[in-house]
Amino acid sequence: MTGIALSTDTLAAFDELSDGISLYSANLITSRMNHMYAAYSWLQLLIGAAFTGSVLWFARPLLADQTEETTPDFIGEAGRMAGGGAKVL
Repeated sequence: MTGIALSTDTLAAFDELSDGISLYSANLITSRMNHMYAAYSWLQLLIGAAFTGSVLWFARPLLADQTEETTPDFIGEAGRMAGGGAKVL
């Protein structure tokens, strides 16, 4: 691909030895390669953004907290035991 892209410069360097059809074809190939590269770059950007957006869209409900905050069970048991121990003394 690099050889095709550089063929315009190579043919232009030959100046009078190059023919117009070869220069035109090299220029056409170079412009089409640049067009495909631009389309491919935009496609990469769109696919990356769509993938990230869809992952966040589906992962958001999984990461959201749906339950209320409560105290752990051992805190209630420790309070009952401390209250009973204080009564004994």
